[in-house]
Amino acid sequence: MELLHKLKREGIKFLEKTESFLALNELEILFKALGKAKYDSKVVFDLSLARSLDYYTGVIFEAVFKGATQVALIAAGRRYHNLIGMFGTKQVPAVGISLGIDRVFAIMEQLQKDKTQSCRQSGPQKLKSS
Repeated sequence: MELLHKLKREGIKFLEKTESFLALNELEILFKALGKAKYDSKVVFDLSLARSLDYYTGVIFEAVFKGATQVALIAAGRRYHNLIGMFGTKQVPAVGISLGIDRVFAIMEQLQKDKTQSCRQSGPQKLKSS
């Protein structure tokens, strides 16, 4: 929210475009909702991300797995408000997302290996009798 407030200060050249002002308002709505849901600490706002600006519109997002030994991008998405209209007669707002299912499975396999390794290191456990 701090970064958004800095970007919305008067006199900033970025706000000369109406689209920029609207985008910042949409981001503010998103971050307020994340705050109410107590997920704001799990989201990073990164202005360096950019993808195919000719047909993506609005925010792009990425889902990242952060494990003890690895960090992996497992999903990404973006808005495509005008893309469908380029191939037809009707403008249709749209959002697309892709999931790297192979990465998710690789992470799950690694977590299972780590769990198995952890059990082996601690040795057999005695059961308590009642």
